[in-house]
Amino acid sequence: MENIIEKVSQLKKAVFGLEITTATEPAMRKTNNPFVGRVKKVTKYIDAVLGVDYQNAVNNRLARKGYEKDYQSEAPKGKKHYNAFFYQSLDNEKFYLKIGIYSNTIIESTYYVDGQIATPQQLTEIKTFLQSKSTNVAKQQDAGLTETEQYHIVAPNAQNVLSIQCGQKIIYQRD
Repeated sequence: MENIIEKVSQLKKAVFGLEITTATEPAMRKTNNPFVGRVKKVTKYIDAVLGVDYQNAVNNRLARKGYEKDYQSEAPKGKKHYNAFFYQSLDNEKFYLKIGIYSNTIIESTYYVDGQIATPQQLTEIKTFLQSKSTNVAKQQDAGLTETEQYHIVAPNAQNVLSIQCGQKIIYQRD
């Protein structure tokens, strides 16, 4: 874990053009779900950014649209600010990589069942068990910003980050 924190924290702030790959177990309903404990989701964030202050990003976008720079971000639930690149859990045991998502960021997810890429039929069935995600980003930034103009942060557990690279340069690769 120290490896990813050390390597990423040495980057300059606002590093754009990154490809970040994570592997997570998706949040799923358990009732009558034959896929519980069998599904992994591998996600690639292409052209993502690290080291951008969320509040500043939102306020800068508001200013460009002619609105007042008065957005105040709230602390993420159960987390605190560690540095420009990471959140830390309130109990100090977990770290979360702050991946910045802009309108040009591409997010590609692949689901695996028992280590094999899910078939189209399995994927359709898996999607019926996925928990819906609630987001209040649009509500927080609704002062004139369209959804494509909004800046989002995805914060996966740092233990779930498989790799971070910029072009051909590998910044982090999980052992």
